[in-house]
Amino acid sequence: MTTSELTPDPDSHPELPAGIEIASTSAKRPRLLSLDQLRGLTVASMFVVNFSGGFRAMPDIVKHHDGYETLADWIMPTFLFMVGFSFRLSWLSSVKRVGTGKTVMKFLVRGLMLVGISLFLYAGEDDIKIESWEKSTWENLRTLIAITLKANLWETLAIIGCAQMLMIPFIGRSWKTRVLVFIGLLAGHTVISYQFNWNFVHGLPNFLDDYLGTKGKRAWDGGFFGLIGWSALIIAGSLCHDFVMSRSSAGKAVPGLLIGGVLVAFIGWGVLGSMTRLYDVPGDATDEFKKEKLAASPVWPDFSKAQGRSIAELMPEPPMVPIPGPEVRKFNYWMIYKRMVSVPFVVFNTGVAMALLGLFIWVSDIGGLRIPAFDRFGQNALAAYCVHHYVADVQHLFVPKDSPWWWCWFNLLLFMFIVDRVLAWMQRHNIRLSV
Repeated sequence: MTTSELTPDPDSHPELPAGIEIASTSAKRPRLLSLDQLRGLTVASMFVVNFSGGFRAMPDIVKHHDGYETLADWIMPTFLFMVGFSFRLSWLSSVKRVGTGKTVMKFLVRGLMLVGISLFLYAGEDDIKIESWEKSTWENLRTLIAITLKANLWETLAIIGCAQMLMIPFIGRSWKTRVLVFIGLLAGHTVISYQFNWNFVHGLPNFLDDYLGTKGKRAWDGGFFGLIGWSALIIAGSLCHDFVMSRSSAGKAVPGLLIGGVLVAFIGWGVLGSMTRLYDVPGDATDEFKKEKLAASPVWPDFSKAQGRSIAELMPEPPMVPIPGPEVRKFNYWMIYKRMVSVPFVVFNTGVAMALLGLFIWVSDIGGLRIPAFDRFGQNALAAYCVHHYVADVQHLFVPKDSPWWWCWFNLLLFMFIVDRVLAWMQRHNIRLSV
């Protein structure tokens, strides 16, 4: 979760496309300030959501909502995208220094440590525990492990660690191979969601829950198979690493990142996401049908419903705009749906992350604008994550969920100030947490 020096030595980029060369090989390339700044923004935004998302008086735009994108939903995919950028960077540098074998071991250990830290921070919450000695049976232990793997393990650090480990075989490959991996991951997630994963995530009948003994248990952030979508974001970030680092200066990548980001985001929202309109409820539907929230065939829509409708009639609601209720449209896979880490969600947020990276390169690396707090959060992200967890737990003791708006906002500002001051102290004393 830290960023290495950016070195443009062409030997550290053996997989760049033919015909692309690094312009300068005689000196180290300056550190990209935009990486720390953008990562710091995502970390700070995550803290706002994690601290205040449960308060009734806070605006909906900072809360997670199934089925459409809010300001709370771009954070995790953008951070995974940035992880992919840094992962590719660190991998190439490490292979050059110590070889492939030691580099593989390094990232395996790093991934396992992130999972361990996640368990340390969140074990004991929800149902990640056996309540009494009488319940300490092998059957209960097996169920506990199954529930943990299905849903409760997948907090932020565990997702990052496992997704990184899954992408170890591919992160050093050519850009063409990684493009195929990206497409394959998205296609694979669609297929398994059609076969069983939609029901698995939503706690509906399926063979895997029957086998694991987790019937009725829902998952969030994609659960176990959500790693497929999160891994695709890491691959996307690694491809943008090549795009940026193959230019003589980062600034020359800005137009491609901005234009490409907008285009990719539109494909995710306006092209793939348009299939959600095929789940609009017909006017003659029964009242009983209108009450059902989830679509009967959520992944494979009835394409005949597109006949006679204009392009405007097939466009989904814009991001940040709530979707209609089940009496108007059934929940389906083609929404920008974080609970599923659906293909439209991954593609749309890949575009958002690309555009944000281009914007931050323009503002920070070219324009020289730096926000010190973002530097602190971005350069010491693991420490910031751990600190915020414990500070929030203490403050939440004094801020009930039904607190008035002024008390929520005051405590949010106090929370952010405390976390920032702790990170500033660590920065002054050169204390950084990394794995």
